[in-house]
Amino acid sequence: MERNALQKSCRYSPGHGFSRGHSFSRGHGYSKGHSFFRTLLACAVGFGLCAVSIAAKQAVADEPTAMVEDITSDRDDVQLMDYLTAGQRIDLASGETLTLGYLLSCVQETIVGGTVIIGEDESTVEGGEISREWIDCDGGSVVLNEGQNQEAGAMAFRNSPGKCDAPKPDRVIYGVSPVIKFQTKSAPITIKAACAGTGSVPITLNASGKVADARKAGIRLTAGQTYLFEAGGRSLVVKVSKLAEDDPLSTISRLVPM
Repeated sequence: MERNALQKSCRYSPGHGFSRGHSFSRGHGYSKGHSFFRTLLACAVGFGLCAVSIAAKQAVADEPTAMVEDITSDRDDVQLMDYLTAGQRIDLASGETLTLGYLLSCVQETIVGGTVIIGEDESTVEGGEISREWIDCDGGSVVLNEGQNQEAGAMAFRNSPGKCDAPKPDRVIYGVSPVIKFQTKSAPITIKAACAGTGSVPITLNASGKVADARKAGIRLTAGQTYLFEAGGRSLVVKVSKLAEDDPLSTISRLVPM
């Protein structure tokens, strides 16, 4: 009923036509001016959605896709543990070797010489040699949202007496000695077992620059256990995989971004 009434009210009236510039002609339905206004409104909405889409794509484009795991020479533009984004170009000298870990595809690349263009899941190399292998890694984003930082600490200790249900992890690592990479200012890291028993002592790890390497500090976590990482008001729930190794080949296998 409502749809038919609406169609009837908007019907064109023969013999009267539409007058440009009038938004509504009393008794004769909507005019061409109204249709023009609706078209403009639709265009405005379309442009708005387009702008949002472009902004979202730009945010994705700015998100790191790879990390420098090793490089055989000292450079100012590319250094160990640097994040790289898609489209970034690196020119390697003859014999210079660069090892990259791709954060989403879990691909590790060893590149010797040539021009390297960083991609989303792998590199494009011209004039050099490249070898690839797939490694165990989380495969998630290294850019943490604000909600993760605020909620993790509260989630970690919602356990009833005598029982512990480990919280869902924000990150899974495949090495027993994590390496923590800070997005902003670094701070001392406290690592607590999510299901801490009586007498459990938190571990403190200090950062050097924006990186803290538990392996260099001689710290080993327990495979299969879940931990709470806290630093400078930020917190993250991290699970050490049951398959975690003492010395994984790739840095991104044990990477914890904070």
